[in-house]
Amino acid sequence: MEIKLALIADAANSSREGKLNVLGAFNLIWGEVAPISITFVFVVRLGVFAIDYGKPIIVDIVQVDEDGREIGNMSASFSVDPEISLPYIEADFIHKVERQVVFPHFGHYEFRILLNGKQSWAIPCQVLKIGFEETGERQ
Repeated sequence: MEIKLALIADAANSSREGKLNVLGAFNLIWGEVAPISITFVFVVRLGVFAIDYGKPIIVDIVQVDEDGREIGNMSASFSVDPEISLPYIEADFIHKVERQVVFPHFGHYEFRILLNGKQSWAIPCQVLKIGFEETGERQ
């Protein structure tokens, strides 16, 4: 099992034909005053081999600030239908964050994705002060 794609977006869904539909993928978050709170979805596309069909896949997502401190986490699980007759498929894990994700200050963050306890991917993002693009100064 391997991650093929991971991102954050405003919305996403997966069709029964296997099409991944993503609306508003981003990695920059703008605000006037920190802390900033937003909601979004995590989108993870996994390459899954038949040996893993039917087994629980635990997805942990850890929010880390630029100093490497963990400031939030969430966990969910899913499995691939064991009746699929293909030797390999790409499965979509779409997790809508039900609560506001808080970014305590402006700066760099990342969301570390762990599959069954093993870190497999990281989604970087930046939280910037509105007006940053004009001055180029870190706030």
